[in-house]
Amino acid sequence: MLDIEGNAPTGQLQVQQTLPIRGTYQLLVAVTLLVANAFEPIQQKLTLTLPENSLKFRYFGILVVILLAVGLLGCWVIGGRQVIQPGEIAPQQVQLLLSGLIVVAIAALLFVNISAELNSTL
Repeated sequence: MLDIEGNAPTGQLQVQQTLPIRGTYQLLVAVTLLVANAFEPIQQKLTLTLPENSLKFRYFGILVVILLAVGLLGCWVIGGRQVIQPGEIAPQQVQLLLSGLIVVAIAALLFVNISAELNSTL
């Protein structure tokens, strides 16, 4: 997946890489010499664990609550007796409900994206 080479004259090499998938990674590190007979080359396998972001679970819970509330509100609005006026596709209450839901969905997406961006830069 990654093939990185670099010089480490002080014996330290720092790599900054964003790994896309959470899980356990194994890094195979091979240290070779630039100067003859300075030390013996070594090879070592390092394990790196990336945990899942806890914000995903919080946002999932918020999303479930919002969807449940929207479903209950939609059932209440659509389930009532409503008259469709000539030339309308849906009753006025349903149109208002759908327009409101679009505004709420846009606001929720903005909130989630902005807060995820702010948390990823910390």
